[in-house]
Amino acid sequence: MFLNSYIKISFHMGTHCSILEVRKIFTEKF
Repeated sequence: MFLNSYIKISFHMGTHCSILEVRKIFTEKF
């Protein structure tokens, strides 16, 4: 149970970080 929530949290953080990275790349390009 704890492991499942940990995976969910880490996955959520991963997607959030990738969104920030994409946004940073876009702001640098344009």
